[in-house]
Amino acid sequence: MSISHIQERLRSILPTGEIINQLSHKEAIRLEKCTGSLASFLAAEIARKAKNMVLIFPDEETAQFFAGDLEVLGVQNVHFFPDSNNKPYQDVNINDSATLVQRAEVLDAVVQNDRNVLVAGAAALCEKVISPEAFSSSAITLDKGAEIEMEELRLKLVESGYSEVSFVDHPGEMAVRGGIFDIYPYSGDYPVRLEFFGDEIASIRHFDADSQRSISFLDTVRIVPNTSAFSSTNREPLLSYFPADTVCFLFDSTLGESNIDDQFTKANAVYDAVIQQHSRKKADDESLVPPPPTELYLDSKKFREFTDTKAQIYLGEMAPQNVDFSLELNVGGKPQPEFNASLKLLDSNIKENSKIGITTFILCDNSGQKERLEELLGDPGDEMDYHLSIETLHEGFLLESEGLALYTDHQIFNRYHRPKTRKRKYTGGISFKELKDLNVGDFVVHVDYGIGKFMGFNKIKVKDTVQEVVMLQYQQDSVLYVNVSSLFKIQKYSGKDGHQPRVTKLGSGEWARKKASAKRKVKDIARELIQLYAKRKASKAHSFPPDNYMQTEMEASFIYEETPDQLQAIND
Repeated sequence: MSISHIQERLRSILPTGEIINQLSHKEAIRLEKCTGSLASFLAAEIARKAKNMVLIFPDEETAQFFAGDLEVLGVQNVHFFPDSNNKPYQDVNINDSATLVQRAEVLDAVVQNDRNVLVAGAAALCEKVISPEAFSSSAITLDKGAEIEMEELRLKLVESGYSEVSFVDHPGEMAVRGGIFDIYPYSGDYPVRLEFFGDEIASIRHFDADSQRSISFLDTVRIVPNTSAFSSTNREPLLSYFPADTVCFLFDSTLGESNIDDQFTKANAVYDAVIQQHSRKKADDESLVPPPPTELYLDSKKFREFTDTKAQIYLGEMAPQNVDFSLELNVGGKPQPEFNASLKLLDSNIKENSKIGITTFILCDNSGQKERLEELLGDPGDEMDYHLSIETLHEGFLLESEGLALYTDHQIFNRYHRPKTRKRKYTGGISFKELKDLNVGDFVVHVDYGIGKFMGFNKIKVKDTVQEVVMLQYQQDSVLYVNVSSLFKIQKYSGKDGHQPRVTKLGSGEWARKKASAKRKVKDIARELIQLYAKRKASKAHSFPPDNYMQTEMEASFIYEETPDQLQAIND
């Protein structure tokens, strides 16, 4: 039975309708014993009814896990807003480009979508961000076929916090080479290449920053600003992006407000030290004096002023005492029991649940765990009423009154549950980092022309267009110009230390013969391998007994989550 079936069952159990009725009047509600991922199911149901939601947690890790739960439960437009992790006044700008990109993408999504579910830690929400008006006016939408002067676009990007470089390698960089305008936006996975014909944008495409290889062609692209590059006068709380009918979920809000005040106190202490230092130096330049903490951060009182204007749902044991709740509900949930990786305790618990009419659902992080648990627990039945499913949530829970227990295998075996993160793909060829590390005279290999020497960068004119190229030198001082869009065809030469390779002669067919010879050798090796595997398959081998109970239990209790490659190796 899948999570969707559990959702359907909980939909008729949870007091969603009663809560929605109270929220329409911007009332404050308190929910008790809404523990573990039971809170995720409830929030998912309310998210389908409410137009906008902000879920606030005392710490960032819990917020990240909850955002993962909501995505698993099918909630649309879930945005996790990370903390900048900047110490007060250490640096106005965010140094981690991944964090900067994620924050910019969230702000852009909230600005453009009518319905949003924002998940964040209290520390992230108490930092003021670029105002919605400044963000919207600084974002640039570029369409294929539109006309804009390249210099005008360059100046707009400089105003939005972008810096000009020779080649874009990180978010926030731009590069202009002839009629090509490269931009690495603060959103999306890849940089963007604009090709101009005069003032007209002839083409827009995503490309890989390392190999310079095109990935996809676009009709339009949106360039968002550097959200940390704006002055304090253009900063507002993130909650100002959300309308008045937004629902605020507050988890352990007393602890969250305490963390907010701690950060505000630290900011005040650092600010006072900076002001004293400025006074001792008798500096006249007021621009060197940073803005006061009230322009950069919220304290708990100001933070409460923003949440009080919206409907609120308080969860957790640490709800504030000075809030008048119009509705208090006991959901009746209990946390998942502690099993400490003991299959004996789990087996006993499932049997006890079955006796009193409770069905146990166990979510397994992968197929390997599911197969192990099936073998260890045996077939389900009246005495062992349980179901296994390859799905994942952060925490399990127990609803005794409704005959439902939902457990997670990572809690059963005390394994750390890692929320899924987005990864960028590498498409091959030489990377710009490797290219920058090359010295003139280093050997490189071009897939079509063979081994040559790297002679640096140059600009050449082709059909009245200036192009940036890489120069490769071959025998008899022949020079090959490789456009930066074809860098995926170049690789750094790797051979024995101290070995000087023979440079290829262009136009001689030497490189084509070497490639053909290499292909023949590969075919010979493949033929030998096929013969070897055929002999292995025909030979008789010793048959080992299957894994026993103790080995399966040991594998199931492994504290780390296997990688896909490890799982494949185990299955093989």
